[in-house]
Amino acid sequence: MAINLNRVTITGHLVSDPVLSGLPSGKSVCEMTVGCTRRWQDKLTGEWEEWVDYIEVRAVDSLAPLAHEHLRRGSDVAVDGRLASPRADCEDPAHPRELIVLAEEMQLIGKGPAPLER
Repeated sequence: MAINLNRVTITGHLVSDPVLSGLPSGKSVCEMTVGCTRRWQDKLTGEWEEWVDYIEVRAVDSLAPLAHEHLRRGSDVAVDGRLASPRADCEDPAHPRELIVLAEEMQLIGKGPAPLER
């Protein structure tokens, strides 16, 4: 049987305050959007260009309230986790699937040495 790897690490900044909510199972979930900025210099013009990728991140269980308590809009953060594509409510196969990062570990960047651990 082949081993499939599913691991992602991103660094960026929160584009809005994280939102904490509860699941029917009683677990907590904290949803946030991390902006990852890329900069490059155009080889023809010499001008600097910039692009921001917006990545949806969800922290669950004991990491959720910690993320909600310590992170705010503009916080620089490192997230380690796995990619997930939750089932859409729409049964149309042509409907695009959402791709998110399920956070397993997070760390504030530049604001404190301690990682947010479960």
